[in-house]
Amino acid sequence: MYTNIKYYIIFVLQLINNNMNTIKSNQTITSRSICDNNCIFTLSVIERKGNFATVKIMGNVKKTKVYVDMDGNEYLHPEKYSMSPIYRAIN
Repeated sequence: MYTNIKYYIIFVLQLINNNMNTIKSNQTITSRSICDNNCIFTLSVIERKGNFATVKIMGNVKKTKVYVDMDGNEYLHPEKYSMSPIYRAIN
């Protein structure tokens, strides 16, 4: 219980200070492969509405959920398979 409150307080303080990394429209995000560090995946954010983003990945356009980690930074996980890349917002 205490740890949940602790992370909530940290999240609220980051919102107030605006230290979060957010995903925005017309943004290109890259991620490295877990297996091969020289392999780089690229994702383009076409549109952002609320908790969802429309992205173009490997030539396909799809809608995916925007997740928030414990530090308040946003990330995308558009593909669900083992060792799939996670695209983190870095501002």
